[in-house]
Amino acid sequence: MAPQYAPSLRSRLDPMLLVLQLGFILIYAFYIEIESNVKVYGITFSNLYPEFQDVNVMVILGFGYMCTFLVRYGFSGSGFNLLVAVIAIQWAIILNGIENWYYRGKIRIDLKSLVVAEMCAASALISIGVVLGKTNPVHLILIALLEVSGFVLNEWLLQTLLKGLCFSVCFGPVLTPS
Repeated sequence: MAPQYAPSLRSRLDPMLLVLQLGFILIYAFYIEIESNVKVYGITFSNLYPEFQDVNVMVILGFGYMCTFLVRYGFSGSGFNLLVAVIAIQWAIILNGIENWYYRGKIRIDLKSLVVAEMCAASALISIGVVLGKTNPVHLILIALLEVSGFVLNEWLLQTLLKGLCFSVCFGPVLTPS
């Protein structure tokens, strides 16, 4: 007797990843510009690299190998962690660069944008660690895409719309941002 459940979503993982990666490849090929990190806002490459390295180790090793994923779910947990981290970082770079794309026509990538994208991926990996044994890989990817989108939207709201409001609430109406 056939099961009465919905068909497995594992068979849908390959086409979904293929479509996502093809979309990422097209966007990265035509709309991405890689910046040299010689000196941006007084921050040199050597000053920013330790921060990048720390966040990278946290995302890859911390969530994949040091947490309970490896103990409870074996190597599939660390494999799903790497898969979700890579997809989330690529999606976060694109979403964080949409404002640059709107004004300049290109999404600029530098080391700082990679650090911000990895922090977005870290927020998604924390949530995925909670539901790791109860969902399938397709759900994990969809959760990561939605959570990174929410993270970027929240960051944009805080930096643009609430910047003046928070300033006036904290410092009173006498001091206004210039």
